[in-house]
Amino acid sequence: MNYLQDTPISDIPATSLTPQMYPPPPPGYPPITPIYQSAQVYYNQYYQGVYPYLLPRKSGLPGWAWLLLAGWVGIVILGIIVVGFSLATVSTWREDALNVSDQFLKAAREGNADKMYELVLPSAKNRLTRVSLQTFVSQRRSYLSRYSNLTNVTSKISTNNGNTVINLSGKINYNDGRTGSFTSMLQMVENSWYITDYSLGTPQ
Repeated sequence: MNYLQDTPISDIPATSLTPQMYPPPPPGYPPITPIYQSAQVYYNQYYQGVYPYLLPRKSGLPGWAWLLLAGWVGIVILGIIVVGFSLATVSTWREDALNVSDQFLKAAREGNADKMYELVLPSAKNRLTRVSLQTFVSQRRSYLSRYSNLTNVTSKISTNNGNTVINLSGKINYNDGRTGSFTSMLQMVENSWYITDYSLGTPQ
C-alpha cells in the first residue's frame, strides 16, 4: 500500500498516474515535481510512506560547521571593531595633547605665565611653579615671542601608576625662520590633558 489513494501499486495502470493522485505536500515542501511513468517506478524509488516530492535543498556543511564559521566571523568582526576604536581613541588623544602643548607655547609667546600654570598637572605644580614658568618666559623671551607652531610631532602613549601619559616630541617653528626641538609630557585626568614636563632646544 502507498499514498496513491490506498490502492495496491500492482493494481494501478501506468497510464492512470496523475499529479492529483499524489497526496498534498506537507508544510514546507514545494509542489510535486516528478510524475513517474508507472506505479512500479514510484514504488522502487520511494518506499511506502515517503512523499515523491523534491525535498528542500540542504547545505553541504553540517550545522556545527556553520556555527563554528559564524563564531570565527564574529570574532574577526569584533577584532576589527576593537582595533578601529583603539586607533580612533589614540588619534584623538594625540590631537588633544598636541593642542594643549600648543596652548602652552602660545601662552609663553604672550608672556602669560598664569595661563601656562593652568595647563600644568596639579600634582606637578610643586615643581613647575608659577614663578619658574615666569622665569622661563622672561629668559627666553627673545625667541618665545616668535613662536609659530609645532611640526613633525611623534607621540608615545603609556601608563604610569594606572594613569595614561603621552610623550610628544617634534620641531618648534618660529616666524623668523628658525627652528628648534621640543618635547612635552602630559597626563590625562578626567579626559583632559595636563603638562607634567617640557623642554625646548635652542633655536637654530
